[in-house]
Amino acid sequence: MVRVPRYPASPVQEIFLPEPVPNVLFDPNNPAPSSPPAPSSPPSHAQCEADKDRYRDTWSMYVRGAAGAEQVRQAYCTMAKCFDRVAVWEAIEKTPQLKSAQSFSIDMDQVEKDQRYKQLQYGRVPSILSKYHL
Repeated sequence: MVRVPRYPASPVQEIFLPEPVPNVLFDPNNPAPSSPPAPSSPPSHAQCEADKDRYRDTWSMYVRGAAGAEQVRQAYCTMAKCFDRVAVWEAIEKTPQLKSAQSFSIDMDQVEKDQRYKQLQYGRVPSILSKYHL
């Protein structure tokens, strides 16, 4: 019998068909690292050309029957992701607005509260008659 995930609290299924605990990547005993990982190096066309050659090799192996469709898809996705990273990196390097936006940060303590927030008022509670404009 297929388990219906829509009703997770049904007691019979929980007793006789227990589901495994979901894999949560949270460990309360180990604190998070204090600093984020270092940014990756900018992509280069040489890396993308190597990925393109790998994709062509995988495609030719697929045509000959030596590679599977999943390997071709993975090689293509790797190649496309590399070329996308190069395109984004070049766009950021060429455009001064994007370059300045890359290092933008805001201090939430110095942001002023919007004064219009105090003037907000709720309207009347809707009724069935107001639904039909009566």
